[in-house]
Amino acid sequence: MRPLRLIAAGLVLVAVDFRVETLDLFFDPAGWALVAWGAYRLSLRTPVVPAAVVAAVLSLPESLLRHAWVRVDPTTGAIVPEGQGRDMPQHLVYVEVTGWRLVALALGTAAAGIALALLLAVLASRARAWQAPAAPLVRRLAWVVPPLVSVPPLVGMGVAVAGNDGRYDAVWNGDAEPIALMGLVGMLVVAAVLYREGDVRWAVPTDGDRPSPWASLRRRRHQAAGPEPG
Repeated sequence: MRPLRLIAAGLVLVAVDFRVETLDLFFDPAGWALVAWGAYRLSLRTPVVPAAVVAAVLSLPESLLRHAWVRVDPTTGAIVPEGQGRDMPQHLVYVEVTGWRLVALALGTAAAGIALALLLAVLASRARAWQAPAAPLVRRLAWVVPPLVSVPPLVGMGVAVAGNDGRYDAVWNGDAEPIALMGLVGMLVVAAVLYREGDVRWAVPTDGDRPSPWASLRRRRHQAAGPEPG
């Protein structure tokens, strides 16, 4: 797969959550690993690859959230105390994040924004150097999308710490959820642009300009044989 398309696939994994109890099946560390691998293939090894690796490690707490099964009163929607309401339906709820998990979640969110900003800034410079038509668009995305990805969740965490006894809902994000969705949409737009540009010359590894050893050997043999007799 082309490097930009690897990166695009990784960003989709990071942006979209599909949780089955504790685990997010769209595993964020795997997404950042794809971003790092795609950047490595494009020779964007510093600072993009280290930033993506750090984001992968710090995204682990968000990918593995604690959960509980509770019984809910179908009339009022209230959670029934444990041991009561055995005939009532069970619902999966996620335990609000506190303490060191909340700190780790904040660090992971900040790392994601920084890694995305570095990635898009370097890609914009590369596209501009190749005079690619997509360069202005990538540059605008570099300014707009990383703040959308990182700032609203960080503000939500700050509000939670200040007014909710230090608890933060990492799944629904409370009233900040509509704003947080803007970051998700922004990452999907970036992924779509990078996927579209996957086959364009500026997005192909520079090693692609080098002939393979077998092609070089065939050329040398052809030159040594000289022109064919007419």
